[in-house]
Amino acid sequence: MESVSDSPVHDADPTWSTLDAASKRTRILDAAEAVFTAHGFEATMPQVASAAGAGVGSLYRQFPSKEALVEALAVRRLETIVPMIAEATAHDDAWDGLRRLVDTLLGDDADDPVSARAVAARPQGASVAEARGRAHAALQALLDAGKRQGTVRADATHVDFIILIRSARAVRDAAPGAWQRCVTLMLDGLRPPRA
Repeated sequence: MESVSDSPVHDADPTWSTLDAASKRTRILDAAEAVFTAHGFEATMPQVASAAGAGVGSLYRQFPSKEALVEALAVRRLETIVPMIAEATAHDDAWDGLRRLVDTLLGDDADDPVSARAVAARPQGASVAEARGRAHAALQALLDAGKRQGTVRADATHVDFIILIRSARAVRDAAPGAWQRCVTLMLDGLRPPRA
Protein backbone atom coordinates (compact mmCIF):
# COMPACT_ATOMS: atom_id res chain seq x y z
CA MET A 1 0.00 0.00 0.00
CA GLU A 2 1.28 3.47 -0.86
CA SER A 3 2.24 5.50 2.17
CA VAL A 4 1.05 9.05 2.67
CA SER A 5 4.62 10.33 2.43
CA ASP A 6 4.89 8.67 -1.02
CA SER A 7 1.95 10.75 -2.26
CA PRO A 8 2.19 14.11 -0.52
CA VAL A 9 -0.71 16.53 -0.51
CA HIS A 10 1.50 19.20 -2.08
CA ASP A 11 2.32 17.50 -5.42
CA ALA A 12 2.48 20.15 -8.17
CA ASP A 13 1.75 22.90 -5.63
CA PRO A 14 4.01 25.87 -4.85
CA THR A 15 6.98 25.18 -2.61
CA TRP A 16 6.48 25.68 1.10
CA SER A 17 8.71 28.75 1.30
CA THR A 18 6.61 30.65 -1.27
CA LEU A 19 3.33 30.24 0.63
CA ASP A 20 1.80 32.87 2.87
CA ALA A 21 0.80 31.95 6.44
CA ALA A 22 -2.85 31.22 5.58
CA SER A 23 -1.85 28.93 2.68
CA LYS A 24 0.64 27.10 4.90
CA ARG A 25 -2.06 26.53 7.50
CA THR A 26 -4.50 25.23 4.86
CA ARG A 27 -1.88 22.91 3.39
CA ILE A 28 -1.06 21.48 6.82
CA LEU A 29 -4.74 20.89 7.60
CA ASP A 30 -5.25 19.18 4.24
CA ALA A 31 -2.19 17.03 4.86
CA ALA A 32 -3.38 16.19 8.37
CA GLU A 33 -6.75 15.08 6.95
CA ALA A 34 -4.96 12.74 4.54
CA VAL A 35 -2.48 11.39 7.09
CA PHE A 36 -5.02 10.88 9.88
CA THR A 37 -7.44 9.26 7.42
CA ALA A 38 -4.75 6.79 6.37
CA HIS A 39 -3.17 6.15 9.77
CA GLY A 40 -5.59 7.38 12.44
CA PHE A 41 -4.81 9.95 15.09
CA GLU A 42 -1.81 7.84 16.09
CA ALA A 43 0.04 9.25 13.07
CA THR A 44 2.98 11.47 13.94
CA MET A 45 3.58 15.15 13.38
CA PRO A 46 6.61 14.33 11.15
CA GLN A 47 4.26 12.30 8.91
CA VAL A 48 1.95 15.32 8.61
CA ALA A 49 4.89 17.65 7.91
CA SER A 50 6.18 15.34 5.18
CA ALA A 51 2.76 15.12 3.52
CA ALA A 52 2.50 18.93 3.60
CA GLY A 53 5.99 19.40 2.13
CA ALA A 54 7.05 21.26 5.25
CA GLY A 55 9.75 20.80 7.81
CA VAL A 56 8.75 19.56 11.25
CA GLY A 57 9.81 22.89 12.74
CA SER A 58 7.52 24.74 10.32
CA LEU A 59 4.65 22.50 11.34
CA TYR A 60 5.24 23.16 15.03
CA ARG A 61 5.36 26.92 14.37
CA GLN A 62 1.83 26.64 12.98
CA PHE A 63 0.56 24.07 15.51
CA PRO A 64 2.53 23.65 18.75
CA SER A 65 1.14 20.15 19.39
CA LYS A 66 -0.87 17.38 17.79
CA GLU A 67 -3.76 18.36 20.08
CA ALA A 68 -3.70 21.88 18.60
CA LEU A 69 -3.75 20.38 15.10
CA VAL A 70 -6.74 18.16 15.93
CA GLU A 71 -8.50 21.19 17.43
CA ALA A 72 -7.93 23.14 14.20
CA LEU A 73 -9.42 20.26 12.18
CA ALA A 74 -12.44 20.26 14.47
CA VAL A 75 -12.92 24.02 14.10
CA ARG A 76 -12.64 23.77 10.32
CA ARG A 77 -15.29 21.03 10.26
CA LEU A 78 -17.65 22.97 12.53
CA GLU A 79 -17.23 26.07 10.39
CA THR A 80 -18.31 24.12 7.29
CA ILE A 81 -21.34 22.67 9.08
CA VAL A 82 -22.84 26.00 10.24
CA PRO A 83 -23.67 27.20 6.68
CA MET A 84 -25.21 23.77 5.96
CA ILE A 85 -27.47 24.19 8.98
CA ALA A 86 -28.35 27.74 7.93
CA GLU A 87 -29.33 26.44 4.49
CA ALA A 88 -31.53 23.78 6.10
CA THR A 89 -33.16 26.41 8.34
CA ALA A 90 -33.93 28.59 5.31
CA HIS A 91 -36.35 25.94 3.95
CA ASP A 92 -40.02 26.83 4.29
CA ASP A 93 -40.56 23.34 5.71
CA ALA A 94 -38.19 22.94 8.66
CA TRP A 95 -38.65 19.16 8.70
CA ASP A 96 -37.63 18.94 5.05
CA GLY A 97 -34.60 21.11 5.86
CA LEU A 98 -33.71 18.82 8.76
CA ARG A 99 -34.03 15.74 6.59
CA ARG A 100 -31.87 17.29 3.87
CA LEU A 101 -29.24 18.21 6.45
CA VAL A 102 -29.08 14.61 7.62
CA ASP A 103 -28.70 13.46 3.99
CA THR A 104 -25.94 16.02 3.44
CA LEU A 105 -24.04 14.90 6.53
CA LEU A 106 -24.58 11.16 6.14
CA GLY A 107 -25.87 10.29 2.67
CA ASP A 108 -24.16 8.44 -0.15
CA ASP A 109 -22.55 11.66 -1.44
CA ALA A 110 -21.50 12.84 2.02
CA ASP A 111 -17.87 13.20 2.85
CA ASP A 112 -16.74 11.65 6.09
CA PRO A 113 -13.51 13.49 6.78
CA VAL A 114 -11.34 12.71 9.70
CA SER A 115 -12.19 16.22 10.94
CA ALA A 116 -15.70 14.95 11.73
CA ARG A 117 -14.01 12.46 14.04
CA ALA A 118 -11.92 15.29 15.45
CA VAL A 119 -15.15 17.04 16.45
CA ALA A 120 -16.44 13.82 18.02
CA ALA A 121 -13.20 13.53 20.00
CA ARG A 122 -14.35 16.70 21.82
CA PRO A 123 -11.13 18.72 21.88
CA GLN A 124 -11.34 21.38 24.56
CA GLY A 125 -9.64 24.48 23.11
CA ALA A 126 -11.38 27.87 23.26
CA SER A 127 -11.65 28.11 19.47
CA VAL A 128 -13.35 24.70 19.37
CA ALA A 129 -15.76 25.71 22.12
CA GLU A 130 -16.71 28.88 20.21
CA ALA A 131 -17.21 27.02 16.92
CA ARG A 132 -19.15 24.26 18.68
CA GLY A 133 -21.35 26.90 20.34
CA ARG A 134 -22.18 28.44 16.94
CA ALA A 135 -23.04 25.03 15.50
CA HIS A 136 -25.20 24.09 18.49
CA ALA A 137 -27.07 27.42 18.34
CA ALA A 138 -27.70 26.96 14.60
CA LEU A 139 -28.98 23.41 15.16
CA GLN A 140 -31.26 24.58 17.94
CA ALA A 141 -32.66 27.31 15.67
CA LEU A 142 -33.48 24.66 13.05
CA LEU A 143 -35.20 22.45 15.61
CA ASP A 144 -37.09 25.42 17.06
CA ALA A 145 -38.39 26.27 13.58
CA GLY A 146 -39.69 22.70 13.35
CA LYS A 147 -41.34 23.03 16.76
CA ARG A 148 -43.15 26.18 15.63
CA GLN A 149 -44.39 24.30 12.57
CA GLY A 150 -45.49 21.34 14.67
CA THR A 151 -43.15 18.85 12.97
CA VAL A 152 -40.53 18.51 15.74
CA ARG A 153 -41.29 17.40 19.29
CA ALA A 154 -41.38 20.18 21.87
CA ASP A 155 -38.52 18.86 23.99
CA ALA A 156 -36.04 18.26 21.14
CA THR A 157 -32.61 19.81 21.53
CA HIS A 158 -29.44 20.04 19.47
CA VAL A 159 -28.07 17.19 21.60
CA ASP A 160 -30.71 14.86 20.13
CA PHE A 161 -29.56 15.73 16.62
CA ILE A 162 -25.92 15.15 17.54
CA ILE A 163 -26.86 11.74 18.99
CA LEU A 164 -28.63 10.94 15.72
CA ILE A 165 -25.60 11.81 13.59
CA ARG A 166 -23.06 10.05 15.80
CA SER A 167 -25.21 6.94 16.12
CA ALA A 168 -25.77 6.72 12.38
CA ARG A 169 -22.02 7.14 11.75
CA ALA A 170 -21.27 4.33 14.21
CA VAL A 171 -23.85 2.08 12.56
CA ARG A 172 -22.46 2.88 9.10
CA ASP A 173 -18.97 1.93 10.28
CA ALA A 174 -20.23 -1.37 11.75
CA ALA A 175 -22.92 -2.28 9.20
CA PRO A 176 -22.79 -0.03 6.14
CA GLY A 177 -26.25 -0.97 4.88
CA ALA A 178 -28.05 -0.28 8.16
CA TRP A 179 -27.35 3.40 8.80
CA GLN A 180 -30.45 4.55 6.88
CA ARG A 181 -32.66 2.41 9.12
CA CYS A 182 -30.98 3.99 12.13
CA VAL A 183 -31.67 7.47 10.75
CA THR A 184 -35.32 6.63 10.03
CA LEU A 185 -35.90 5.34 13.54
CA MET A 186 -34.16 8.28 15.17
CA LEU A 187 -35.91 10.87 13.02
CA ASP A 188 -39.20 9.26 14.00
CA GLY A 189 -38.15 9.93 17.58
CA LEU A 190 -37.85 13.65 16.83
CA ARG A 191 -41.45 13.82 15.64
CA PRO A 192 -44.13 15.03 18.07
CA PRO A 193 -45.78 12.16 19.99
CA ARG A 194 -48.99 10.94 18.42
CA ALA A 195 -52.15 11.54 20.42
